[in-house]
Amino acid sequence: MTRFNATLDHIQPVSENGDNSYDNLTTCCFACNSKRGATPILDFIAH
Repeated sequence: MTRFNATLDHIQPVSENGDNSYDNLTTCCFACNSKRGATPILDFIAH
């Protein structure tokens, strides 16, 4: 991940009642963030 492709990602998706709080955000590369979509993070990591 570089500063050019870094994005913020919701740990708990907004569609699953996640919010924009600091505790619910993490950095993620653009490609992984796009691929993950609204998939729960633990399910995404497992694959």
